[in-house]
Amino acid sequence: MQVFFYIFLSQESFHVGAWEFLFWQNFLLYLIKYKRSFFHKFTVVEILKILMKTQIIEKANYWINQQDFEEEMIVLTEGIEEHKYCFSLLWCKEKEKHLDWNQRTNWIGVGRLLISKDGKIAEFEGSAPFVDWIHHFELKIQNIEEYWLLEIPYRKKDISKLKSAIKCPTKELMELVNKDDKIIFDESKAWNNHFPKFKEIADDLNRSGINCQVEIRQRTATKPT
Repeated sequence: MQVFFYIFLSQESFHVGAWEFLFWQNFLLYLIKYKRSFFHKFTVVEILKILMKTQIIEKANYWINQQDFEEEMIVLTEGIEEHKYCFSLLWCKEKEKHLDWNQRTNWIGVGRLLISKDGKIAEFEGSAPFVDWIHHFELKIQNIEEYWLLEIPYRKKDISKLKSAIKCPTKELMELVNKDDKIIFDESKAWNNHFPKFKEIADDLNRSGINCQVEIRQRTATKPT
């Protein structure tokens, strides 16, 4: 059993902090040594996940009651969903936890509570439709940001087309050309940023026969998120 534990479990596989993983590791080793009957119903991995969710709910309850609510709130044990780097949880007023959903207070502009697996980062889901809030939150957890990128190939014969699309004189245009003979524009992409400012440049250039595409890339966040 201990061999199984050390081979198949790691801190990285559960995306938790070192001290938290060490705590659960020692707790499981205690169960392995003294409470073998406990494993008749659950595997080691299942037990670790159960304990992790219990701890996450406790941290989420603490976080939500540090927000600007006038009444005590509570995170619900039902409906918890696990993602790669976080959990999403339902919540409500503590006094309404036994009511049906349609009888509970509705909150405009906020959705589920999202919390990282180490419990250090939490926020509410937004309410805008067609937005992958989990994706954006998990990027935040990893200190990664998405950005728009446009790479334009520079050729001397295209200089008039480039000047017309970018709307700049020759001297400024040449200052934009890098050592790889490319003109590069980039812009951080917010969740509600559907098109970069330079999309019109890309459209104009493609219409004139200069092939270039606006792409979405990822990089280390340039500022704390």
